[in-house]
Amino acid sequence: AGYYSAAGATVCTQVTAGYRATNGAGDDATSAAIAQEICTVGTFSAVGATACTTAQQGYYTVDANGAALSDPWEGAVAEAQAGEGYFTVDQNGDAADSGAVGVQQAQSGYYTVTTLGGTTATAAGAVDEAQAAAGYYTVDSNDASKDGGASDVEPCAAGYYSSTGATVC
Repeated sequence: AGYYSAAGATVCTQVTAGYRATNGAGDDATSAAIAQEICTVGTFSAVGATACTTAQQGYYTVDANGAALSDPWEGAVAEAQAGEGYFTVDQNGDAADSGAVGVQQAQSGYYTVTTLGGTTATAAGAVDEAQAAAGYYTVDSNDASKDGGASDVEPCAAGYYSSTGATVC
């Protein structure tokens, strides 16, 4: 498994990272593979793979240097978790909960969350952003006020107020 060869070959070649072993008709092959095919958008593989794996929730596909790929987003060799203040996106730049190809920073007045359309804050592995509600302001994981790239919200202190999407009270 993880090797392929053309008809009449005397040796097999190990499948390259970012590719998968196939039967030549586009189907994954664990034995008797005759070709390798590139992993498609939102998937990745290591050397010798017989299949490509979809990037899991909160992760995005990357190249051998750990950088997000660019269009056409094919041939990824690993996945990386979205860091604090960032959420995963698909090839159209829309929030994505699996098969993501990159990350985007939470905009001013927004914070990163665990689910698409959700409101549960997270500092790592976020898949979307949510706007801070009135009476709250955006913060980082140390609860410091954050304008852009926030990962949580805090309520305004007694005697202070904020409108929707506030970065301070």
